[in-house]
Amino acid sequence: MQTSANSLFVKQMKPIAKTEQDNFKIVGNWEAKVKSLKENFPQLTDKDLMFLPDQEVELITRLAERLHKSREEVKRILNLV
Repeated sequence: MQTSANSLFVKQMKPIAKTEQDNFKIVGNWEAKVKSLKENFPQLTDKDLMFLPDQEVELITRLAERLHKSREEVKRILNLV
């Protein structure tokens, strides 16, 4: 029986476990951060910047995709604004 490279890849994929890196927490005034982020990255929309408590991972993932930056870069940006 022949298996394709794709089927082997899918079988070997494992769920991504939460790591200490994912323990990032938003601190400070979120509305002030939103204002600063919009000034520095005008392509961001209100929907991109929607944030609910304990939803940091989703926010970082969304911003990383929208800004074409790594998750680590987004975390640094969020800490600086």
